[in-house]
Amino acid sequence: MRRYGLLASVVIDVLCVVVAVVVSQVLYWALLRPRGFPSPVELLLEHAPLNVFVVFLYLLCFYVSGQYKGRRELFELTVVRLVLSLVLAILAVSGMLLLFSGWRYARINALLQALIVLLLVGWHRWASWAWLAGKSGTIRVAVLADVDQAAGVRELLSQRGIGSVDLIGFVRADSRVDWPRGYNVVGDAQDLTDLVQSNHVDEVLLASRPDELESAQACALAKLSHTGLAVSDVVSFIESHGGRIPHRMISSVWFRAQVSNRGKSIGRQLKRAFDILVAAGGLVLSLPVVAVAAVLIKLTSKGPTLYFQKRVGRGGKIFTLAKLRTMLRDAEQEGPLWAAADDRRVTRVGRFLRRARIDEIPQFWNVLKGDMSIVGPRPERPEFVRMLSKELPLYQGRLMVRPGITGWAQVHLGYASSVEESADKLQYDLYYVKNSSFLLDLAILGRTLWTVLTFSGS
Repeated sequence: MRRYGLLASVVIDVLCVVVAVVVSQVLYWALLRPRGFPSPVELLLEHAPLNVFVVFLYLLCFYVSGQYKGRRELFELTVVRLVLSLVLAILAVSGMLLLFSGWRYARINALLQALIVLLLVGWHRWASWAWLAGKSGTIRVAVLADVDQAAGVRELLSQRGIGSVDLIGFVRADSRVDWPRGYNVVGDAQDLTDLVQSNHVDEVLLASRPDELESAQACALAKLSHTGLAVSDVVSFIESHGGRIPHRMISSVWFRAQVSNRGKSIGRQLKRAFDILVAAGGLVLSLPVVAVAAVLIKLTSKGPTLYFQKRVGRGGKIFTLAKLRTMLRDAEQEGPLWAAADDRRVTRVGRFLRRARIDEIPQFWNVLKGDMSIVGPRPERPEFVRMLSKELPLYQGRLMVRPGITGWAQVHLGYASSVEESADKLQYDLYYVKNSSFLLDLAILGRTLWTVLTFSGS
């Protein structure tokens, strides 16, 4: 089924690009009507070989950007891949037109094509994602679990943000153990093959990791191999469908092993170069904005314009973070307090600066110094890190990378004002640490830019 779905996606992409090629040339002729140009039909016939090659180039760019890998991914990454593939396609088509300058094929056509492809293929990607996340795309799952794992698994699968999941029931890993009422137990592990067929299950989830299964459970899963049914552990399922890692279901040893095995030395160097480029440009371009903000802060409240605070960086290193002051001067006379969305200590000007993320601009300097990155987990204060590390054993995992001005947890949940909210954010931070990539950074920056433009920050 996945193979047929991938083939259908390629066919639809071909149709979208063909329509874009035809419509762009018709629009160019109808709107600009350049002298000496033939009619749209003659133009299409004249450029038939070129148009076929353009369609091939688009498909090649889609393939190179990873859009035909045949696995589900977060919608934000799909959008970034699509935009990058269109940029590649524009460059490829433009380069081809430079080589074959004799063709009467205006370069504006390349831009028109890309815009139309973005609309058509973008709609196709969104419709496919919405179908998978909607009722018609409900994933029917059965969970192989022990009784002490069932409550946590059921809670995780009921949370928002992982698409439409229909928990058919639990398969008992140990048939000798009686389960309490309230859990829909559909059978035992030895009957797993018959159970998934009779209940029309799409995917079997394991409450334990595959390497932790007992021999009887492993044998039951081996019998499913000939059916082609998807099998994954709950942690991987939540990670791929929800963009977070449930920290209470993993160990610190497992997580650190997953991160250390990725071998990101080159990626870190490229990320650092990107950080320096963006931070230097951001500081220069934002100087007028910072100057206006500084004047407003001085006119509306007492105290300094800039606010300096100790934060914890990569590896537990303490550094001094700079921000535009958004709170009253004596906001923490009684000691460190949680920041909240509707914090009464925030001034009127400060509330605007926070919503537009203008207060974070001085942190570009922290990025240039190497204390921070553009994208990463938000740096926390030493007092809170010590407290949260005691409450949440995996909290130290977010210190394996540089903290960021914006981050995966920040664009999803905003500020945390309690241990429970910090635990929720930790799931997204751990996902970022394990899956950090240039594509994910671009997706986070895109969501952050939307927050800035719509003033929807907190």
